[in-house]
Amino acid sequence: MDVSPDSDETRNLSSYDSAYGEDVAAILADPAIQGAVEEASARFADRFYDALFRRDSTSQILSRLEPAEVAHLKRRFAQHFALLLSPNLTKYAHYSWARKIGVVHERIGLDLPTLLEAYHSYQDEVLALVRAWLPGDAQCRQRELLASALLRRTMLDMEAQSLSHDEAHGKLSAIISRLTRLVREAANPADFLQGCVDTLARVDGVDVCLVARPDSQGVLRVEVIGGAVGVRYLEHIGSAGCPPMRVRGRGAIANGTVAHAWRDGVPQVCAAISLDATWEPWEAALADLSLRSAAAVPLVDESGQSYSLLLLFSRWPSFFNAIARWDMLRHIQQLLGHSAVRIEHGAVVAASQREIYRRRLRDGAVRMVYQPIVDLQAGTVGHLEALARLVAPDGSIIPPGEFLPALGNNDLLQLFELGLHQVCRDLHAWRDGVGGWEPSVSINLPADAITDDAYRDVLLETVAKAGIPPARIHLEVLETQDCVSFDERKGRIMALRSAGFRVVQDDLGSGHSSLLRLNAIPFDGVKIDQGLVRSAFEDPSRALEFICHLTALAKNFGITVTVEGLEDPALVEAAAVLGAEQGQGYAIARPMPAEEVLPWRERFRWNIDPKSPRTPLGAFAGYLLWGQQHKALEHWPELVGHFVRFPCAVQRYIDHHGLQGSALQELLKEHHAVAANGTSSPEFRRTGHDLKVLLGLHWRQQRAIEKSA
Repeated sequence: MDVSPDSDETRNLSSYDSAYGEDVAAILADPAIQGAVEEASARFADRFYDALFRRDSTSQILSRLEPAEVAHLKRRFAQHFALLLSPNLTKYAHYSWARKIGVVHERIGLDLPTLLEAYHSYQDEVLALVRAWLPGDAQCRQRELLASALLRRTMLDMEAQSLSHDEAHGKLSAIISRLTRLVREAANPADFLQGCVDTLARVDGVDVCLVARPDSQGVLRVEVIGGAVGVRYLEHIGSAGCPPMRVRGRGAIANGTVAHAWRDGVPQVCAAISLDATWEPWEAALADLSLRSAAAVPLVDESGQSYSLLLLFSRWPSFFNAIARWDMLRHIQQLLGHSAVRIEHGAVVAASQREIYRRRLRDGAVRMVYQPIVDLQAGTVGHLEALARLVAPDGSIIPPGEFLPALGNNDLLQLFELGLHQVCRDLHAWRDGVGGWEPSVSINLPADAITDDAYRDVLLETVAKAGIPPARIHLEVLETQDCVSFDERKGRIMALRSAGFRVVQDDLGSGHSSLLRLNAIPFDGVKIDQGLVRSAFEDPSRALEFICHLTALAKNFGITVTVEGLEDPALVEAAAVLGAEQGQGYAIARPMPAEEVLPWRERFRWNIDPKSPRTPLGAFAGYLLWGQQHKALEHWPELVGHFVRFPCAVQRYIDHHGLQGSALQELLKEHHAVAANGTSSPEFRRTGHDLKVLLGLHWRQQRAIEKSA
């Protein structure tokens, strides 16, 4: 038989030399011994596996194999036993062969203690054969020599198989280390997911690894995939007529690996897909890919609810049942769960759709649109925000909420470069047009782009080549997480400002960390989070008070404030009354192609006077400022008396709309009367609260009338 598989001659096996010497080979070459080897090997393979079937731990593993697979294992083991008795066997060939057998045993979940116990019977069988083949006293020396040699060979066999187990476990530890580093370093959600999948696909025996999230219908959509047959899995499952995996809603999977993992928030394994009835709808398609076992690891949020699923497949039955791999699954769940929560609220983007978006980006199918930003105090337009859109093959526009979650760091850099080139081109076009308009333009940067040399180089080279003054480019930085190197980030921002660019912090108020950075990093401007602004539709009092305090905070630092998300004229007026320098939102203008900007600017008219509000929200904002001024004077009672007698913003709103004698007018009079005595009385707090409630009610009524018109 062939006894020279790939040999590993890098390991020192000199202690086993005596088991492979010429004298041992001469004994084993005896025709009588070799004539009995085949029968003895087959008999021993049957006994060896019969013993494994009688053990509870191993019988469960072997029972998950199909009869043909058990027969194959027995044949391989018989060959291995015959190899042990070959006169031509070398120590390195034997070692290499045993390593391969060890890999098979490790991957189907036969642990080392079980194998070592089985090897004791292995040795007993070898000694019995030696005694049967060399029974006479004259053969005593040969018998002792052969017995010693074969025992040494079985010891090498056990060492090699043990090493296969140890190496497999060592590789799992290395995988966990890689994932830990990825969790610590990855900032981009798309890169983070793909990095996790690619890392887990390196586990020997994992053939498919994917991350899926349920869409609005509860159907799991594969977002990223990896592994030796990952792409084939997607294609085959899609073309084989398999039903979708649904984890919630009507038709959700009730039982099985995926259902229990999702519902219970605990990793689940399937040792043999062909023996699990819950996999029946997908069994044939998975069998075509030789996928035999599966594991489902739910990623859960802080409340313990599953929001994403890591799904792994292997061609080895019982692969994920091994203790070391089960421990790995639990560790992965803990490691990735809270780290991957950053993707929880993002759009679900199927892997196939991700590739379409990336292909469109590579083809340069990017179109920049522009949303005007108005000076809320002067009513002029001298600034725009550039917003990227992808163009679909049919010419339709793909909004950023759909394609941005699919882009990794390299994709985002390419998007920035393409967008910046268009911005520079459009700035030239506006300058060369009628009136020679020269606005400034904001362009968005990912949070970690500030410290990325590639972004800096693209920015400096593109702007210099286009001949655009850096002051006309504003860089909006979305702050979403704490910086790895705070000092480096601060230094990079200062360097960009020194080069003439303006740096603006986006989404102020969306997180505690952004407020901390406001004082520590030298931003030129801030944009108040539009989610906070839009909350005014549900709770105008809370939203306007937040905007009021954030605006005052930024202005105290000498930073320009832009309020975005202004989707109602009353919100525009309120932002102006509160002192914000700039405003942006649908109530002013929607994003538009570059060629529509100049015509829009010609038509634009400003009719807001922050000193004389015309809307209930404008009056509300004026009241908040009045309250701050009133409180600042409370240590000078004589000044308070004069202050409350002057008409306030709410009174000017009442006068403009002819609301004298209304409930609002009477409440304002009562409030001013008690305000003359300071801010500490219960009457002052009650009338102030009622005044804000009534102004909020006026606004809701006004909006209802406008909607019905």
